Amino acid sequence: MSAATTSEQRLDAKTIGPVLDAAVVQVLERFGEDRGLSPLRWSVIDYPEGLVIEGRPEAAGPDVAETCAQWAAALTMVEYEWDSVDGERSWHLDIGAWHLELIAGHDTSVDPRELFD
Repeated sequence: MSAATTSEQRLDAKTIGPVLDAAVVQVLERFGEDRGLSPLRWSVIDYPEGLVIEGRPEAAGPDVAETCAQWAAALTMVEYEWDSVDGERSWHLDIGAWHLELIAGHDTSVDPRELFD
């Protein structure tokens, strides 16, 4: 950075996290748009076990499992063999310390740490 950079122009530890989270969400949204997928609501959650990026349908409905299945196929995710949350289907993909989850439900009360292997 040049000496002319002011403190307002710098990203500190308090602002870099939300900026990176928003960038991850934008990439996933664009990925879905480019492939004609129904939108999901994305959350980026930082836990000691690693980073969880969780996608859920924006609204409850009869097609939520199919929406998630289409996203999972596009992202080459694997479906859990067991129900993760009250019988809801879910898919996962591990990318290093990052863990990507798709959950075919609208309930956001689940703690993603319960989903780690």
